Amino acid sequence: MWYPSSLSYVGSSFSANGSSILAIAEGCQLSIWDLRVKENGGCVQRICGSIGDIFYAVCSSSSGAIAVGGADRTVTIYDPRRSSVDSGKKARRYFHLEGTPTGLDLARDVLGGWCDSGSIFVADIEAKEH
Repeated sequence: MWYPSSLSYVGSSFSANGSSILAIAEGCQLSIWDLRVKENGGCVQRICGSIGDIFYAVCSSSSGAIAVGGADRTVTIYDPRRSSVDSGKKARRYFHLEGTPTGLDLARDVLGGWCDSGSIFVADIEAKEH
């Protein structure tokens, strides 16, 4: 593990017993860990961001979507359940912000958070683009 800055248990609407999946923002990558898996220490997936752009905040929703934000002033929503290996195909949506996101929360179709600039934001992640 690199330099972990944020972690979140990944919620699942299919599991009533809680989650064994952990999402960790570490350096310029998002790593997904399954606490039930012994191979690779439990790390089941790594999604790399841009080199040098450090991730500072991560959160997840009950649907399994994971939001991660960092130094490049964007928040990206991933769906790690997709089978594609190419990390670009896992990204659902990008949000560009006025500052570096330092806190995030994702509930159903709404993403909220705050930035180091002092601003807060709320976004509908299912809004259709024009």
